[in-house]
Amino acid sequence: MKHEVTLKRADGTRIFIKVELGHVHFCGDRPVKYHYTVHTCAKGKRTRKSACDETDWDYRKADNRDQYHMAKLLEVVSAEELHAAALELWQRIKPPSVTTLL
Repeated sequence: MKHEVTLKRADGTRIFIKVELGHVHFCGDRPVKYHYTVHTCAKGKRTRKSACDETDWDYRKADNRDQYHMAKLLEVVSAEELHAAALELWQRIKPPSVTTLL
């Protein structure tokens, strides 16, 4: 399941946060996890630039790539903005409550 949120900063920069909730087959302790992708777009431009580029040499030589990826994302957006995007995705896919079924 995917969800995209667009934020606009005071300087006119647009930030696109894409949240994906997916199943990871090789991870035994946490089979379901969120994956975040952040792109920025300068004012007056249409080209998006990724916050974390997997072809970056620092990313390739990092011991823990998940931590490096999250650190790069947190340079662009705050943890609260990522959490809000994940909550919006959860609101779309959560099961209905018992009272609404009655």
